[in-house]
Amino acid sequence: MARRTKAEALETRTQILDAAERVFHLKGVARTSLNDIAQEAGVTRGAIYWHFKNKHDVFEAMLDRHRLPTEALSQRAEDPSESDPLGRLRDVLIYVLQRTVRDPDHRRVFEILFYKGIRIKW
Repeated sequence: MARRTKAEALETRTQILDAAERVFHLKGVARTSLNDIAQEAGVTRGAIYWHFKNKHDVFEAMLDRHRLPTEALSQRAEDPSESDPLGRLRDVLIYVLQRTVRDPDHRRVFEILFYKGIRIKW
């Protein structure tokens, strides 16, 4: 078996996460298996386990792809030297709402999180 390049491994990881988004959205997180994700991505379950520990790890990575840009904006609002933290928070909220309206992938992740995701206890 030939070794894969980093670029190929990254592409496989992206395929898995894209497939997970589609299947989580269709079936819900609880009713989705790693086998469902593997079939949708066109990979083996072993390929999923190469990149992720379990379904929860896949779910977290899927969320991180959409969460990371927002976190950078949020950190600016939390910076003690920020002269207008409420203004920065407003910017974050506007960014999130605009992105949710304009980006169907981002909206799908929000739908998974709020309607089909794992219930998180606060």
